[in-house]
Amino acid sequence: MATIHLVPQYVGTDRFLNNLLWMHGLLVVPLLTSPERGILDIPFPAIYTLLPLLGTGVHIPNTIRLLRALPQNRTMSSQLYQTILAHPAQSSISLDVIWVAISISAWFLTTGSTFSIALKSIVSAILAFVVITSQTGVNWAFVVNLIPIVILAAVGAIYLGLGRIWTRNSERRIELLASLGIVENSVIAGTEEKPPSRSGRRTVVGCWHPYWLAAARLSAIGSARLMYLQ
Repeated sequence: MATIHLVPQYVGTDRFLNNLLWMHGLLVVPLLTSPERGILDIPFPAIYTLLPLLGTGVHIPNTIRLLRALPQNRTMSSQLYQTILAHPAQSSISLDVIWVAISISAWFLTTGSTFSIALKSIVSAILAFVVITSQTGVNWAFVVNLIPIVILAAVGAIYLGLGRIWTRNSERRIELLASLGIVENSVIAGTEEKPPSRSGRRTVVGCWHPYWLAAARLSAIGSARLMYLQ
């Protein structure tokens, strides 16, 4: 991370290649350690916390340096686009960063509860619209063309939410019937007097009561006290 931080300062100097070699050479150091001895043994939660902090420390000064060096007649998006296509090696690294960011964003937007997915998608869409319009201006033709895409995305999000609910309900249904010893859509063994039969789909009726949980807890406490007295 230190070598990455020094890259902008060494670009165009004799130290650039040495810094690049150190960057790749230091990656071998963890392979030389022994897991049994616990050398450089860092817990994963600590790594997950440390990397964003170090990455932020690298990106903030580089972003400030970019804003100061930005020509007055050019936006940041056009400058970044020109930089990405400046050299094949630069394009390779830049596109790696872009696709990793897209993958992480897609994972972030599609994990969690249905409500959190919808909320994160709406907030991300608003932020993306604000960033695009701030860089390119408001193109109302583009906004109108986005309307059917937004509608399709909303329909897809609804189907995604309903699918998650149906899947979760199906799993809970199987657990409920299994706890009662009820098996659906399967062959039931017969006896000497009755032939085997096939069970169909059972109808489950659920009743919700606002004080059921409290009653269940009191019942459990009473049962535990009774067992203790016995």
